Amino acid sequence: MTLVNNIDVPPEVYDLWIKSCTLRYGYFGEKVDKKDIVWRKRNFPSLIARGGFQNIADIWNGLTLAQQGDWDDAGYWAGMSGWDLFAQETLYRINNEIQGVATPNLYHQFKIAQIAVASPAVSMHIKQKYYNLPNTTIAWAFNIFSTMESIGGGSYAIFRVTVRTGYWNDDIDAPDVYVYDYDLTEFTTLWDYISDSYIDGLLSDNDITFEIIVYNMRGMLYIDGVELDYNDQNFALDFQCNEFYANWQSVNTPDGTTWGSIYPPDGLGE
Repeated sequence: MTLVNNIDVPPEVYDLWIKSCTLRYGYFGEKVDKKDIVWRKRNFPSLIARGGFQNIADIWNGLTLAQQGDWDDAGYWAGMSGWDLFAQETLYRINNEIQGVATPNLYHQFKIAQIAVASPAVSMHIKQKYYNLPNTTIAWAFNIFSTMESIGGGSYAIFRVTVRTGYWNDDIDAPDVYVYDYDLTEFTTLWDYISDSYIDGLLSDNDITFEIIVYNMRGMLYIDGVELDYNDQNFALDFQCNEFYANWQSVNTPDGTTWGSIYPPDGLGE
């Protein structure tokens, strides 16, 4: 608020002044004040219309009940409703000029992890670590599809889960450690689901490590739906692999290796 005398608004800004300012009078004299604006519903265009969601809603309403049910089933695995997953996917496709409507999939939803090994690389190794888990059953799972091919002897591609229990083993003078290796080269035809668990409980100073290790192979690994489950919750970081690069650490990633999140091509691993 500014006290003023002898208001003289130049004609070139008068319309703007009238829209935004007002004179108020009182025993203290005149002042210029910001004009109050009452925001009513009719002042706003429809957010749906402005954001393109009406078009998405029309596409959704054009689906059969069975198709909508398929989206609901896929959305369950992403922790979303079928409509939310459909809207996310369809808006991404529109913004990136991808034709058609996606087909919902129980093994992957929206973005997925892509791990690539190409020339000159022949190997790679990334990991993700979790510390001080509670003393309860720990389960893990992930969805996988592979196009890896061997380029030499002794080749492998594995998803390794290492459980350091916190229990001291006097026989080996070290903590008990259990290693679970899953051969990813078996899943080259269709997406599949791997799950397992450690049921004997953990003591303090424990940890669990997820690792993806490739040796003497080239090609692609695709992963989604990573789980680290305990106390009826999934505590895996970025379990939908939408920010895969930011949530995994490089151990050995030479030139020719990449890992990150992609929107999968239609029909991948189906």
